[in-house]
Amino acid sequence: MTLFVGLLFALAVLVFSVQNVVPVDVRFMGWGFHTTLTHVTLGATAAGALFALLIVLTRSVRSSLKVWEAQGKVRRLQGELKAAQEAQRRLQEELDQQKAPRKATAPSGETSFR
Repeated sequence: MTLFVGLLFALAVLVFSVQNVVPVDVRFMGWGFHTTLTHVTLGATAAGALFALLIVLTRSVRSSLKVWEAQGKVRRLQGELKAAQEAQRRLQEELDQQKAPRKATAPSGETSFR
């Protein structure tokens, strides 16, 4: 939808520019030159499009950096979780060993008959 609106706007600017080919004098901050209204319109539109593109790219890069940072944090936390699960497993094994009934040993001096 955005592409369609952009193309529609570009078409409108193009039609406006083609219909207004009158020569104009342009002055900006001490600079001055003689050109057509078509060039001024297309130049201003192109400058606006480039400025908008710069803003979009800046936001996109910023978002990508945040995603990259979040993915790194997820990987780090997954590693910590795996280490904690391994420690829990070892502790559970140790607890199971301590709870297991121990084999009865004969008191010293007594012999066991088979």
